[in-house]
Amino acid sequence: MKMSVPRSWQHGFTLVELMVAMVIGLVLLAAMYSGYLASSRTTGVGRALSQIAEDASAAMGVLRSQVNAAAYSAPVGGAAGPGTGFTHHASTGDWVRGCDTDFADMTQPIGLLTCGASGSNALAVAYEAHEFNSITKLVAGARVPMDCLGNALPLTSGYYLSYSRFYIKDNALYCMGPGNAGGQALVDNISGMRITYGVAAPGSHVAASYKSASEVDAAGTWPRVVAVRVCLVVRSADPVLDSPTPYQDCDPFEESKVPGAGDRRMYRTFTSTFVIQNRRGTAL
Repeated sequence: MKMSVPRSWQHGFTLVELMVAMVIGLVLLAAMYSGYLASSRTTGVGRALSQIAEDASAAMGVLRSQVNAAAYSAPVGGAAGPGTGFTHHASTGDWVRGCDTDFADMTQPIGLLTCGASGSNALAVAYEAHEFNSITKLVAGARVPMDCLGNALPLTSGYYLSYSRFYIKDNALYCMGPGNAGGQALVDNISGMRITYGVAAPGSHVAASYKSASEVDAAGTWPRVVAVRVCLVVRSADPVLDSPTPYQDCDPFEESKVPGAGDRRMYRTFTSTFVIQNRRGTAL
């Protein structure tokens, strides 16, 4: 016996019901998409922060190793005594120099460097290099210290002189070694560098105050610089923010700095102080 189905049970969805279902579906899709975007943005910001920290650590590591070794020169003879009576391989009268701008001519010896008219801060460091304070490479069976760019240092007057000049160019930390015709980028995404110098009082090895390069130069107190304070402005490699976002520059007393129009990169500042561990053959 065939059963008949009431006609009232044989209708489909009405147009109103279909539209309501579509609206609900669109709302759910919008919520899911919004959650995806938020998660993607959070992941991008997290990666950017990690990259910024890595670049800052790499740049600070290079500068720290150089400044810590500044002024080293092996004593080779003379009467014993604190700070007197020794002769040294390398002249340590000029072991650190700086400018509040770029160097005008980086090919000059460290004692003859002059400052240019513009640019970020620049730093020059010199010291006698050997296998215990430098990374070395095998050259003709001997371990030879390398400069900041990985090139073997030349042997001059019986010793290796490391002479590095650091500066900012094209949003990267550059270095120029002693035998290079030009500098090369060491760490990318470094957009600014500000350096101050810890100057000791006469006869002291402790920094009494921190001054800009122009202030140290005007006072003629480069021989009394015992520490270098470096502030780096590091940016993210990718635009991860919704719009240009202000950030605090190296000077805490200045107003927040705003990136250029359309620049959606993240900026952070890092500051570290490096002590010059070596003392010269004469008293400060």
